[in-house]
Amino acid sequence: MKSFTLAGEGIDVQYSAEPGVLSVQGNGLPGNNREFFGEDLAISTSDLGTMLTGVLLASTRNRSAIRLSVLVPARLRRLDEGPITGAAIIVTDRTKAMDSGPDSLQDYDVRQLPGTMQD
Repeated sequence: MKSFTLAGEGIDVQYSAEPGVLSVQGNGLPGNNREFFGEDLAISTSDLGTMLTGVLLASTRNRSAIRLSVLVPARLRRLDEGPITGAAIIVTDRTKAMDSGPDSLQDYDVRQLPGTMQD
């Protein structure tokens, strides 16, 4: 995967392997326009595909954290460029929160993101 561009449900995501930058724009996201690179961008692979993760907000007033993970296919099968469907997962993590809040320690806002990938 060299790069991808995804857009949908109030969020636009672009990634370029050179220089290794994930750009995110979206309504209702902390910091609306963000770039993640270097130590601020975690990249992992599994049988689900490639996951790129960055912290949108390290700590809210109650010490919750908000992270963004983008899941995309690991690569294209036969083409240099082609359509893909990815997912943005916005995680509100309350494992260190000071208040009682909801019973679950994490909430997930999952958004489908169609787009293209260049391999």
